[in-house]
Amino acid sequence: ITRALAGNDLPRQQIDASLRKELGVSLEELARAFGPQYGGVLEDIVRAALFPLPKLTLFVGLHDRAIAEKVINGLRTKIAANGMIREEQEQVAGHTLFCWSLLPDKDAQPTLALTDNMLFLATSKQAVREILESPARPDALAPAVAAQLGPLGEAISRANTGSLVLYPQRMAKSTGETLDWVAGILAKTKNISISRLNQELVQLMQSTEVLTATSTMSREQADWSMSLRKAAPPSSPSVGK
Repeated sequence: ITRALAGNDLPRQQIDASLRKELGVSLEELARAFGPQYGGVLEDIVRAALFPLPKLTLFVGLHDRAIAEKVINGLRTKIAANGMIREEQEQVAGHTLFCWSLLPDKDAQPTLALTDNMLFLATSKQAVREILESPARPDALAPAVAAQLGPLGEAISRANTGSLVLYPQRMAKSTGETLDWVAGILAKTKNISISRLNQELVQLMQSTEVLTATSTMSREQADWSMSLRKAAPPSSPSVGK
């Protein structure tokens, strides 16, 4: 976090003062509270009431829950002061879900929850609820996911800093529909066509079953890797005699 903010044009002291004012924590406290583990799951892209939305879940490890709670409460106070979005709370498996409905759609309800060692943030309440209610071990892949990933799952399990799993083939259809929606807007407002780009991107996604990326850090080095698994070619229709 501190490295990312260091690239900001604002002086470090100004960033620190702003954080203290808005969230009640210093820059060093913020960096100490979160990480180094992080990750995300992009499940799908769905058509909501007004526009396409990603079904996305993010998670970040906690080093200091007390500071993390202070940050979250500061953010909740800022959202409440805005007066346009009402916060809802729900108890799930001994944890509190904080939810804000942006649109009248179940996939447009940003929700976060803190456990003893993790912060979960998702675009829907149901996604966080399923994580907290899951009987799966928190430090291991669910058996069905591990079986599906095979050797790629072993790399995910070994990663101690970051991990990403995408299923491009599954998302090809919804991605194409989303790009069609964007293309319609660009064609009307900017007279720009992206139909060729849309077609080629969808074909590329259809050819890739799964993509994984992992990062692992030790005292001596940092390792990063990315793997792709090609999708099986579509089966040829049988020809009747």
